[in-house]
Amino acid sequence: MGDRFDGALAGGGRSLMPEVGVVDAVQQLALNETLVTADESGNLVIFRAIQNPYHGGFMVTQECGVTNRDAMTNAIKLSQMTSMLNDNDRCAKYAKALSRALQKRPESRVLDIGTGTGLLAMLAARAGAKHVAASPQLERAVL
Repeated sequence: MGDRFDGALAGGGRSLMPEVGVVDAVQQLALNETLVTADESGNLVIFRAIQNPYHGGFMVTQECGVTNRDAMTNAIKLSQMTSMLNDNDRCAKYAKALSRALQKRPESRVLDIGTGTGLLAMLAARAGAKHVAASPQLERAVL
């Protein structure tokens, strides 16, 4: 398992992992992070740290009894996207790579397939791309 922001699942690839209480795990959430766990019956429970629109700061919301695998998959995808956005080193490297590529070929058009947050499309536009298009990941996308 890598660092806190690599999008990996806690305990992934480890056979023996000390238990962490849900309260402790929730208290360690950063803004926009997601924690997926299960209750005593095996039902999925999803905690999300979101911005508190009324008092500032952030608050943790909870979805109980989630049985739909798609809900868990979406929570994991969101967590991975947030992790990428929080990784300043990685974002700086993406920006540098796009800037270098566009300096070599300034006439290039940029297509961000599976755009997610739109980060790469935004970085390409900032780097001076003349045309940027972004498309979400579609199961049956045909180009």
